[in-house]
Amino acid sequence: MTRPRISDAQLDLLAERLSAVGVGRRDFLKVAAGLAALGSAGFNARPVSAAPKLAAGEKLAKDQHLRIGGGGWWQNDPSSHDFNKDLYCNGVPALWAGLMKFNPDFQPVPNVAEKVTSNPDGSVWTFQIRKDSKWSDGSPCSAKDFEYSWKRQMDPASKNPYSSYFY
Repeated sequence: MTRPRISDAQLDLLAERLSAVGVGRRDFLKVAAGLAALGSAGFNARPVSAAPKLAAGEKLAKDQHLRIGGGGWWQNDPSSHDFNKDLYCNGVPALWAGLMKFNPDFQPVPNVAEKVTSNPDGSVWTFQIRKDSKWSDGSPCSAKDFEYSWKRQMDPASKNPYSSYFY
């Protein structure tokens, strides 16, 4: 695979913008080299093996708990899992189930929604919630719950810094 060459105009524009903020070519190259070294050392992804198999006759405990560690206090603080404070909540996949999710091909597919339809011009979308959807306390999850969360996101009183994304 050949990559297209970066044009001289693009390189000149980068140099101009870096010099405008006081970053010289040597400083830029030092930072780029450092990031490349850190990236190559810290991101050596390896395939994960399958879950271990149970031995013959071995049974799983009736009560099981999943504990997920965070990278620091900012990820363990429950208030950081509030969409109104942090749109990209670090615990979102573990804590929240959305109406939709992405399949392995990165195509949106229903998650808590069972069926999704839209009107002809795509201005109104209707999500039919799965009947078996429940909260962690066992109470049923309804469309009103999702409606509340979207309206809370956009409510100026919540002072959500990301509410403009939804208008």
